[in-house]
Formats: sequence, structure tokens, C-alpha cells
Amino acid sequence: MNIRQWTRTPSFIRIVISGLAISGLLFLQDVIVEVWQHFQNGDAYDFGSVVHLTVEIFAIILLLSGMLILLDFISDLKVRQEQNLRKLEYLRESFDEHVQETFRKWELTPAESDVALFFLRGYSASDVAELRNSSTGTIKAHSHNIFRKSGVSSRVEFMSVFLDEFIGIGQESEIKDL
Repeated sequence: MNIRQWTRTPSFIRIVISGLAISGLLFLQDVIVEVWQHFQNGDAYDFGSVVHLTVEIFAIILLLSGMLILLDFISDLKVRQEQNLRKLEYLRESFDEHVQETFRKWELTPAESDVALFFLRGYSASDVAELRNSSTGTIKAHSHNIFRKSGVSSRVEFMSVFLDEFIGIGQESEIKDL
């Protein structure tokens, strides 16, 4: 794990937030003790003491504000992550439904549907042949039938038909969220 990954772990973030809170509380305790001692002793504040006290109060405000901003930011990130996971799930379901519906419309056989799904996942004809325990010639015959039935002439065109549809489904999903 590199340093960037490590600094984004929940444990590290908890340590940082705890450190901010402890630092803020220590500065606050220091300010309270100093003010109390000045009050108890009846001491007047000189310029240096006022500057020191002001810097400590400013540090407290910055530390605690930073902690609150960080917590709010993390909360927003969690909400966005959940929204994105829901969108991804919607896209997967919608895309799978679309693929199956399109395969039915094209009247692909079960074997052609399998080969077409492998092509959509980026497998080569030889990879598909190995995965299906078939010959490369059989897969090429299926691919010829798939392309003919779908009205395309290449794997690139075949994949673009579904990519365009996937983008359309994604845009529908974003519109629904608005």
C-alpha cells in the first residue's frame, strides 16, 4: 500500500480527526488556564500575552473548524458513494435487461447469446472457444450469425451498438436523479 492509499484509510482518517480534536482541546485548556491565572492573580495583559492568547484562540477555531469541515466532507463523500453505487446497480440491471431483450429481438440462439456476451466482455474468438470448449471455427460461425442478425459487420460495430445504449441508459439514470 502506498502512502496515498494509506492516508485514505478509515483508520488514518480517524487518527487525523482525533488529533485535530485533541489539539483543539489542549489549546482550549491552555487558554482557559491562562485566562484563569490572569484573573486569579489580577495580572494585566501585556501586548505579548494578548498576541499569544489571540493566536491560541485562532488556532482553536481553525482546528475545530477543520475537524468539522473534514467530518462534513467525509459525510458528503459517503452519500455520493451510496448514490453512485445505486446508479451503478441500476445501470447493470438495465443494461443486462437491454442486452437480453436485444438478443431475443435478434433471435439469437442460446449458443450465439453466450458468444455475444463474451464478445461484449472483450474476449477474443480463441478465448471464447477455449471457455466454451469449442473450436475457433464454431465461434467464428456463431459470430458471423450474430453480426448478420444484428445488422453489423464487425465486433467493433457490435460493441458500439451496446455502448451507445449503455450511455443512453446512464443519462436516463442521471435525469431520474435530478
